[in-house]
Amino acid sequence: MVSEFLSGMTRTSPKPHLMGLSVTNKPLIDEVNYQFARRILYVASTTFLAGSDFMELRDAHAPSYRVTDLVARYLSRPSIAERPFTSTEFDPSLLWDHRLEFLLQFSFPEMYFTSVYVDPMCPCLIDTASETMLVFRPGEQQGEWLVEIKGYEQLWNKVTQAYRWWVETGSADLDAYRLEIDASGKLHVVLASKVSVYERTWTLS
Repeated sequence: MVSEFLSGMTRTSPKPHLMGLSVTNKPLIDEVNYQFARRILYVASTTFLAGSDFMELRDAHAPSYRVTDLVARYLSRPSIAERPFTSTEFDPSLLWDHRLEFLLQFSFPEMYFTSVYVDPMCPCLIDTASETMLVFRPGEQQGEWLVEIKGYEQLWNKVTQAYRWWVETGSADLDAYRLEIDASGKLHVVLASKVSVYERTWTLS
């Protein structure tokens, strides 16, 4: 899950900072709130450190899932569709890459990654928000794959769209993301494409 682990941020300014956030000299409000600077003295921005580790933070009242329980819950469901594809369109082996995992967690906050079966091992994505499981089965030829869609069919299209955009960023690592706090105290994570002027923004609060 997407997490706000403050020690994974870098201080990029000699000006006053809060918990690893670099800030600009623009006074806003009169109180610093520990809960990730919801009311902060300055407009702030920072970047993440490449190779940072993150942990899951959840609302105490929100359900917390074990991946094994999710697999048991979704794997036996019938497939509503199967789609062949190649690794040039979407490479399931990169689901173990923390850089892609980081982007997918921003794009799909309730998504989990795991694998099922042994021979062959099949990576899979489980999205509790859409009640969908995607199981990736290797094909007979190298680079050929089949995705089994158990649930919302459009989730596969959304995942491939996010993947293509991540590839367009140059397979961005964590240090390519900017964390910004605007004048209203909202947190935004911004990632820019390297081959276009397009930016993608996720609002965390």
